Amino acid sequence: MQLGSLSSTSLMELMVSKSKKMGFGMPVNFQKDAFVVNVGDSFEILSNGVYHSIEHRAMVNSEKERLSVAMFINPKFEAEIGPARSLITPQKPTTLQNSWDGESYLDQMKI
Repeated sequence: MQLGSLSSTSLMELMVSKSKKMGFGMPVNFQKDAFVVNVGDSFEILSNGVYHSIEHRAMVNSEKERLSVAMFINPKFEAEIGPARSLITPQKPTTLQNSWDGESYLDQMKI
C-alpha cells in the first residue's frame, strides 16, 4: 500500500530509518539506523534552487516493520520567503516564488 507522492513545503524533514530498506517512489537502500533528510520546497527557495525539493511517498511492508518519525520545520503561513541574497547573482538570478501559499500546505495535509 502506498499514498500518493508529495513534496514537502517544509524547510526540511528529518527521518530515522529503523529498517534495512526503505523506498520513496523508487527503491532506495538506506543504511540501518541512518537519518534521512528530505529537502522541502522552502529550502529549495532559500537555496535559490541549489538544493531541490523532492517528491516522496510512504510505502508499507507487510513483512517488515518500520518506525518513521517525521519532524517538520515550516515558516508561518503568512511568511514571505525568498532566496538568500548571497545566492542571487547575475549568473544565477532567482526564478523562484518569494512566498508560499499556506493553503496548499493545508491541502497536502488532508487525507
